Amino acid sequence: MVTSTSTPTRTVLLYAQDSRGLGHITRALTIARHLLASHPDLVVYIATKSPVASQFEVPERCDYIKLPTRLTPATWNATADDEEEARRRFRGIRSVLLREAALGLAPDLVLVDHEPLGSSGEFRDGLYALKERHPATRFVFGLRDIMDETDRIRDQWRALGVYEAFEELYDGIAVYGWPRLYDVAQAYAIPASTCSKLHYCGFIVRQPPAAGRAALRRELDLPPDGPLVLATVGSGSDGFPVLEAAGTAVERLRARMPALHAVMVTGPYMPAEHQALLQERASPTCRVLPQADTLRLMAAADAVVSM
Repeated sequence: MVTSTSTPTRTVLLYAQDSRGLGHITRALTIARHLLASHPDLVVYIATKSPVASQFEVPERCDYIKLPTRLTPATWNATADDEEEARRRFRGIRSVLLREAALGLAPDLVLVDHEPLGSSGEFRDGLYALKERHPATRFVFGLRDIMDETDRIRDQWRALGVYEAFEELYDGIAVYGWPRLYDVAQAYAIPASTCSKLHYCGFIVRQPPAAGRAALRRELDLPPDGPLVLATVGSGSDGFPVLEAAGTAVERLRARMPALHAVMVTGPYMPAEHQALLQERASPTCRVLPQADTLRLMAAADAVVSM
C-alpha cells in the first residue's frame, strides 16, 4: 500500500456581491492573493455576479463561480410587478447555486463580503445549510467600515436577520478599517454580545508594482519624461462629470505646461454615449481608456484625480 505524503488541500469560499461596481470583486481578489501567497496548501473560489469578473487576472489556485445576472432586451416593457417577480426569481436561482456550491466545496473557511447573508439574503440558506452539515467550517463576515447611511444599514440588517446571524452563524467579523477612525459597533448597533467577534484588520491594499516609475512608463508606452496626470473613476457608472472636468483642466494646464500628458480611465460601466464624448476629446497627449491597471498607472503618474 502506498501512503500519501501530500498535504491536505484547504478550501476558502469568498462571496463578493458586485453587480455595478469593481470594489468588492477587487477586494476579494486582493484578499485571495494574500491568502494564497501565505498558504501554499490553499485553494480559493470566489462566488460573484459581477459581469466583469472574467476580465480580472485570477491568481493560480483561484477560480470564480459566476452567478447569473438578469438580462433584459431593450424591447421588453415590464410593469413594476414584473420587475419585482424577475428579481425574486433570479435571487432564487442564485440562492440554489450558492447553496450547492457551498455544500459541494465544503470549505474550511467562508468569507462573505459586505452583505452578511448575501444580496437581499440570497446566501442565507446556503450558509445555514453549510453550518449544519459541516460544523467545522469557519464563517467570517468582511465589513467595510463606512458602508452607507447608518439607519438604513440597521433597518436592513434587522429585516434580514443579520444580527441573529452574527450570534448564531459567524465566528468572526473582519472590519476593513481602524477603530480610532470609525467605530462600527456603535455605527451599526452591533450587540455587545457580538463585539468580541470584531477584528479590525486595517485597510485591504494591493501590493505596489515592483518596477520603478521609468520602467512602468516604458511598459505602458507613456512618455519617459514630463508631468503625467491620471484620472480614474472606478467602474465609471457615475464618473463622467469627473472625467469631463479633468479633461477641461488638463487642456487649460497644457497652455502653461506643454509637456503635460494625461490618461483618463472611464471604467467598464460608463454609458457608451459618455465614453464617446470623452473619446472625441482624446488626443496623443490625452488618452481615454475603457479599462486599465490603475494601480500601475498611479505608480507612473505625478498626480491622480479619482473618485
